[in-house]
Amino acid sequence: MSHTPRVLIVDDREASQRLQAFLSGPGWEFHSAQSPVEVSALVKRLDFDAALVNVGLEETDVFKTVEELLRQCRDIRVVLLADYDSADKAIEGFRRGAHAYVLKPFSRAALLKTVETAVEQKRSIASERRRAEAELAESKEEMDRVVHERTFHLLEINERLKEEVESLRKDASFRSLFETAQDAIFMKDRGLAYTWVNPAMERLFGLPAAEWIGKTDPHLFGEEAAKLFDEEDRRVLEGETLEKEMVIPLRGMPTTFHVTRVPLRDRTGAVTGLWGIARDLTATKRLERQFQAAQRIESLGTLAGGIAHNFNNLLTGILGTVSLLLLDLDPADARYRKLKKVEDYVRSGVDLTRKLLGFARGGKYEVKKVDLNEVLEKTTAVFASTKREIILHKEWEPDLWPVKADQGQIEQVLMNLYINAGQAMPNGG
Repeated sequence: MSHTPRVLIVDDREASQRLQAFLSGPGWEFHSAQSPVEVSALVKRLDFDAALVNVGLEETDVFKTVEELLRQCRDIRVVLLADYDSADKAIEGFRRGAHAYVLKPFSRAALLKTVETAVEQKRSIASERRRAEAELAESKEEMDRVVHERTFHLLEINERLKEEVESLRKDASFRSLFETAQDAIFMKDRGLAYTWVNPAMERLFGLPAAEWIGKTDPHLFGEEAAKLFDEEDRRVLEGETLEKEMVIPLRGMPTTFHVTRVPLRDRTGAVTGLWGIARDLTATKRLERQFQAAQRIESLGTLAGGIAHNFNNLLTGILGTVSLLLLDLDPADARYRKLKKVEDYVRSGVDLTRKLLGFARGGKYEVKKVDLNEVLEKTTAVFASTKREIILHKEWEPDLWPVKADQGQIEQVLMNLYINAGQAMPNGG
C-alpha cells in the first residue's frame, strides 16, 4: 500500500481540476474519471483510499459508479458530493453503500476533514483485515503442523506394532516399556481372553492383572458393554489393523479413548491374537472444546468490530451534515444550540462505537492523558441534570496531575458510581 493517500475524483475534467486545487496541500495523489468505464480502468490498476463522486454528474449513472467502486475496491471509502437540489440522490447513494456525503457549498476545512476521516477509516479497516488474515493463516499453519505430527506419530506406532510386536514381547526392553507406559496396553488370544495387561490398564479400570488374565470382556464388563469391543476385535483377528475413538463408561463417567488394535502373528504369519493400546483423550477433548469456544468468542469479536465500523460510518455522515449546518447558523440562534446538542449526542455515539471496537480488538482501548477534574466536571453535570432532587457538593483538587487512561472507561466508572449513589437516595438529599 502506498504511504501517500490516493483519492479518485469522479466528475467532469474542469470540476475535477477545481476540486484538486481546492484540496491541494495535504500531499495527496489525485486521479480523475468521468464515467464508470474510466472508474473501472483506474481501480483495476491502482489502490485508492477514498473516492469523491459528484452525484450531479450528467450522463453518468452515479449509483452504478458507486456499486462498481465498492465491488472492485474492497476497503475504499466513497464520499458523495451534492448540492441541496441533489441531496435526495446523495441520500439514496448513501443507502446503496456510500460511506458519507457532503452538501455544497462546503468549506475547504470541512471537506478536508471528511476526506481525511475516510482515508483513515480505509487504512484502519485494511490494516485490521490484514492482521486477521495473518492470524488466521498462522492458526491454520499451526493446526496443519499438529495434524501432521499426530498422523506421523500414529503411522509410526502402527508400523512398529506390525513389525516388532512378537520380537519385543520376548525382549526385556519391551517388558520395561510395557510396565512403564502411561497408555493402557493389553493382549488377547484368539478366544479374545486377556493374556497380558500393563500397570496403566490396571490403574485405569481399578482391576489388578490377576482379575484380567483368562477373562473376556463379557465376563469383566457384561454382555451389553462388551458389544462395543467384540465386532472390532473379530475384524482384527481376520488380519485388519483398526484405530478408533471410543466413548467407554468409566466409574460412571463417559471417557473418550483412542484405541489401536493390531493382529499378533506367529512365525508362519497366522494370527494368534491381538495387541492393543488405549490412550485416554478426555483431557485433549476438553482442550479442543475450550479452543472451539475461544474461536467462537473471537468470531463474535470480529462481528462486533464489523458492526461498529458500519455504525461509525453512519455517524460520520450525520456528524458531517450537522457540522455543515452549523457553519450556516449564528451561535446565538436557538437552532444552533439544538444542533450542537445533536452533535454532542453523535459524538457520544462515536465514543460508544470506539468502545465496541476496543472489545473487538481484545480490549485495546484508547489510552491517553486525561484531566480527571474535567472528566469529573462533565460527568457530574450530566448526572445533576437528571437528578435535580439531589444536591451535589464538588471539591476538586486544583493541581491534580493528569493520568493515562481511556476517558470513556473512566466516565463509565464514574457514571456507575453516581447511579448507585442516586439509587441509594430515592427521596433526594
